[in-house]
Amino acid sequence: MDKRELTKKVFEVVDIEKALSCIKNGKAAGVNNITKEHLVNSHPALIVHFMILFNIIIIIIIIIEFNSGTIKIELDNTM
Repeated sequence: MDKRELTKKVFEVVDIEKALSCIKNGKAAGVNNITKEHLVNSHPALIVHFMILFNIIIIIIIIIEFNSGTIKIELDNTM
């Protein structure tokens, strides 16, 4: 896998904004107590951070699948 392939953006800011616009207004919050209104009315930098996060997640998934490896995630319950 070439380094240039990993730096390509899968998601753009426009994609995140489109996804947010598809969510209906006034829906109840989930277990994290975040509603669409929280995201839409937040600072625009939050959308950029979501884009970065989603792109990092996709890169990690690609690397794991490419290497056919497995990941062991251990949660620290002492916090």
